[in-house]
Amino acid sequence: MKFVVLASGSKGNCIYIETQNHKILVDVGIAYSNAKTRAEKLGIDLSEVDAIFLTHSHIDHIYGLAQFLKQTKATVYASYDTHKYLDHKYKYYNSLGNIKVIEADALYNILDFSVVPLQLVHDFPCFGYYFIHEEKTLMIATDTGIFPEKYTSLLEATDALIIEANHDIDTLINSDRHQMLIDRILSAQGHMSNTATHYLLKQFLTERTKIIVLAHVSEECNSDDEIERDIIKPLDFKGDIYIARQNQALPILEVK
Repeated sequence: MKFVVLASGSKGNCIYIETQNHKILVDVGIAYSNAKTRAEKLGIDLSEVDAIFLTHSHIDHIYGLAQFLKQTKATVYASYDTHKYLDHKYKYYNSLGNIKVIEADALYNILDFSVVPLQLVHDFPCFGYYFIHEEKTLMIATDTGIFPEKYTSLLEATDALIIEANHDIDTLINSDRHQMLIDRILSAQGHMSNTATHYLLKQFLTERTKIIVLAHVSEECNSDDEIERDIIKPLDFKGDIYIARQNQALPILEVK
């Protein structure tokens, strides 16, 4: 199983995952043309995508959906709440015939993956995902104010992890952002800080995990230096850590 974060942040999110037989996406929050350009530089043909898994219906996760559906034959998997929102936004949506409702904490066999949607904690119903392929695992958990305790056993059994590290708390508090936005981000329904992410990983990360991608990083209220100080250096992780970018793709990573 290989994966690449094509985009991550408040301006758009898109993650690509492939096996020998299938190609899928998690979120399509950037324009298809943009995603296509980034993917082609890595030798990836997005027109061959079989499935799109949506985390939730905030615009930075669904922005490119209409174009992705025109350019691919992908089936869309998402929660009832997300599908309901999309049916309202796109009047033709329910006539597509390639949409599937999935529920949190159920195990699905989709293509050659086993998939568990994770119920995260956000200001709109939001899924994370736990993908299993040939006994290798990849967890995606972004857009959550806290990491639900019931998923810590899955975290301990994760080979590769894409986890939110949205902001440095002091930088956010002292930013020019409106106080209501600051309060929203800091709330349990907002976004995990560097401090929260470090605490989570320090508690529950095991030697099984070899790859960590720190994602949904704020361009205004976080930085590589702050992430290095707050997470990477004190964690002393023996595997590989990457910081996902808003405007460029990471390299293709393999879950071994």
